[in-house]
Amino acid sequence: MRCACWIAVAGLGLLPLPALAAKDQVPDWVRQAAAQTLPEYPARTDAVVLLDEHAYTIGADGTKTERVRRVVKVLRQQGRDYGQLSAEFSNSKKLKSMHLWSIGADGH
Repeated sequence: MRCACWIAVAGLGLLPLPALAAKDQVPDWVRQAAAQTLPEYPARTDAVVLLDEHAYTIGADGTKTERVRRVVKVLRQQGRDYGQLSAEFSNSKKLKSMHLWSIGADGH
């Protein structure tokens, strides 16, 4: 059974940005990745990574920022673990924001 569920994650560190999207609104970059036509995968395929983007910037003051965008399509219930979200932070590495969106099989 295919469960056609998308998990999208965006993580931003050390960057004071306004919210990326209104509450409960899936960003365009997530919808674009989810709209991709996928090839046939073996029936045992649990999940597929549709987008895995990492962007790094260094500010004028030397502040380093990493932005991660990842979209995963869960194909079977066994693939739900691929939608888990985690982030590393410490006294010297701050987590400024983290967002998670999901799109169900019905597109919502």
